[in-house]
Amino acid sequence: MIDFVKLEITGSRRDRIPERLNMGGIIATDGDGLVISEKLYLEENGLEIIVSPSGRTILKGSVHKYGHDGVNYSDLRIGEAEAILCSIANWLGVKLSDMRIIQAEIGLNIEPPAESKRIVRNLLFHKTKLPRRYESGKKETRPIESKEFQYSHFSVKAYDKGAQYRREYNINNEIFRHEIRFEYSELKKYGIEHTEDLIEALSLNNCSLPKLTNYLISQWDHYLFYDWTVLNMVPGAERYASIDFWSELGRDNRVYHKTRLNQTIRQTENNLKDSIRRLLDAKARELSRPISTFEVFGLNQSDTTQTEALGKPSFCVVHPDLYCPVTGVKISMQVQGTILLTVFGLEWYEKNEPEIFKKIADHLENIDPLKINIKRARTVMSMEIRIRRYFKKTGARRLFCSLTGLPRPPREHYWTDYSEDVLSRMDLKWYKEHDPETFQELIRVFPARNLLSDPACPRRIHEAMKRRKKSLLSSRKTR
Repeated sequence: MIDFVKLEITGSRRDRIPERLNMGGIIATDGDGLVISEKLYLEENGLEIIVSPSGRTILKGSVHKYGHDGVNYSDLRIGEAEAILCSIANWLGVKLSDMRIIQAEIGLNIEPPAESKRIVRNLLFHKTKLPRRYESGKKETRPIESKEFQYSHFSVKAYDKGAQYRREYNINNEIFRHEIRFEYSELKKYGIEHTEDLIEALSLNNCSLPKLTNYLISQWDHYLFYDWTVLNMVPGAERYASIDFWSELGRDNRVYHKTRLNQTIRQTENNLKDSIRRLLDAKARELSRPISTFEVFGLNQSDTTQTEALGKPSFCVVHPDLYCPVTGVKISMQVQGTILLTVFGLEWYEKNEPEIFKKIADHLENIDPLKINIKRARTVMSMEIRIRRYFKKTGARRLFCSLTGLPRPPREHYWTDYSEDVLSRMDLKWYKEHDPETFQELIRVFPARNLLSDPACPRRIHEAMKRRKKSLLSSRKTR
């Protein structure tokens, strides 16, 4: 769904980007050879990074193409887009919250019930706007494959996506694309400033389409569309296929003929315009819902093999925190960037491990009974909200070790630091005294680096766990 983005990198980490990426310089000169500006520039897999002398850092390019080997005729689910943006942020060494959106393009690819070129050719106006090529006065001699309608803060575009890749990739089916490119001022109306806001704004919420996605689909209704499947059988209707006819009409006459045109089309059930709208709506719902574990890792739903043993797509790097610190269950099936159990993680347990799913629900009711103003029904959505709100309200309190899944010792029995990602020294000391069997297993999993170290020293095991965590983090960045 997300395609082109133009981002400004903010925050203190942006200053390290040129050195981190070993960027080269480009010099712009005027006609006399005098230097106008000197910038740092890098292009990587279709993404451009430009650093100006003032330090302003701009990243632009197609997220879809970056994650799909330079092509964007396929579908991009919102979960995949999030994973790609996370991998870009890791590559730059910044957070998603450091990536401020200047422009963003969202769109839908569908297989239309008619030829894409012909659909585009018969999109005459968008509201009262002429296509961009007609506004500029340029005459188009080649077959029309795309039309763009430009507004001050956004633009709407429809084109034959299959025509871009048909020869090179041997695509035989029709692919029609409907998209909008938003400027920052338009996105701000929806509360979108950073990439994480955009992901949230495009994610399915309680089975209803997000406002931004609804806006994209609603723009299809504003097209003045000549439906030849209906109007070619109506005497005198062929004049409506001419842009010149509509351009010469006054305002009142245009409203009259537009109303008459739309009424004639709507009288036919399953007309072309309504059929395309239904396809856009269905596609939007498919791409907006959270991506499932099986789709991320290319599994069949009957296959419950541990996902960490399988190959992953290059853009989807599993988060090194293998266990949710609130529930203590494995989250290795989830995409990079998640430290808590999410909706599709809960769905995975509900389908494959129903007993664990029931324990998760019981655990959430025990740690947070009636403190959160949501229904206590054991729905996947309400459970995720409970996990996130508990984690936020208690100051990121970790009840379980994110590296091993072991429970943290209760504070009333033994002092411990709940903000630690892994078992602290005091946690390990508690296990040594109260659960020697588990402690011996920890010694085996995190062995001493040299013979002089005490293998049973809690400090030594704690340091080994931190090193393992650091190693997993660095391997995630290099994949």
